[in-house]
Amino acid sequence: MAIKTLNPRDIDDLFKSVVWAMAILAGGVVLLAIGAFTGTSAVNAVGYITIGIAFVILIMASRPAW
Repeated sequence: MAIKTLNPRDIDDLFKSVVWAMAILAGGVVLLAIGAFTGTSAVNAVGYITIGIAFVILIMASRPAW
């Protein structure tokens, strides 16, 4: 099965998605750190959800270009 090469526009979209995902992941890690220091489980829950959203964005961005 041949892999279709990405055109520059798709690579730009992929880069933007990865940058957004990493920014969201960093925010989730910061929320987890705040929750750990304050002992607030609600902040930890939001941090875990945020990290999950970042992984979903990365998975969706890694789809092959058909």
